[in-house]
Amino acid sequence: MIIERHFPFVVIIFLLMVVMCVSANAEEGIAPQEPIGSSASQAQEESAPQEEQPEQVDLTLPAITPLSVVLLEELYSQRNQEGDEIIMAIANDVVVDGVVYLVAGTPVIGRVTSTRPARSWGSEGQLDVEIMNVDPPYGSPIPVSGSSSLHGSDTATAAYITDVLLGTTLGPIIGGSMEGHGAVIPAGTTVTVFTAQEATISNLPSDEMNALVDDWYNNEVISSFLAYSPVGLINIYNAITSLGYTVDTSKITVQPAENYMYTVDIEVAPGQIASFTFQPFQEIRAWKFSTMVPNNDLADTIFRSIR
Repeated sequence: MIIERHFPFVVIIFLLMVVMCVSANAEEGIAPQEPIGSSASQAQEESAPQEEQPEQVDLTLPAITPLSVVLLEELYSQRNQEGDEIIMAIANDVVVDGVVYLVAGTPVIGRVTSTRPARSWGSEGQLDVEIMNVDPPYGSPIPVSGSSSLHGSDTATAAYITDVLLGTTLGPIIGGSMEGHGAVIPAGTTVTVFTAQEATISNLPSDEMNALVDDWYNNEVISSFLAYSPVGLINIYNAITSLGYTVDTSKITVQPAENYMYTVDIEVAPGQIASFTFQPFQEIRAWKFSTMVPNNDLADTIFRSIR
């Protein structure tokens, strides 16, 4: 048949046409299609600009910002001496334009600049203090302007006047008798001071600042507790170890108590806990000014060994 005679030629012609089509596509530069999810597509996605996180900007606390501070220890002209460090605290959160700059409890440092104990024949005591700087655990010290002077009796209520802008002081003279009276500034006394200059403060959430402040107090109380010694011969740490017990700071818990005191519980042996209540910041210098009270028999045994 005619078709059978010409079949080889038909096949040859078809194959030639296929080859010509492939060659034409190659010459025109038609590239094969990239599969979905290929490296080229991924590279294009990776090269797209990423959204940048905003940088944390420090806060600037203006100069002459008023700060209410509270005294955490009692000051007494018969006990305190010139140069004694004073621990105070920010009384309330310092908020500027809705932003918390300083949290309540942030430490404030001062010092006793002069004292005059009360004498007989009506010579009353005098106590002068200077408030120097806010010392936040979450930032650098912030200088403040403020000083105060108190003259008066051993029942004085610290009704004193402070002029922090001019740096002048005026204290009321209270009473006076044949025995004389010591000047007292009670724990809990509040006074307003002002930032002495513009201050840079880390822009942290208030809960982070509070946590750092809590850590600061916890460490200060534990350190003061272990070093407690009314007469300077043997301290609580030495007393505990001399009785054959061990001191492990991880076994010490601290809780605030009334009147700016703290309750400290220390496990000196497995299952044996000594509990004390004391004022960690107040100067002692003599047994009559002791600020520690044992709360159980084990604590009493330890306490007696430092006498």
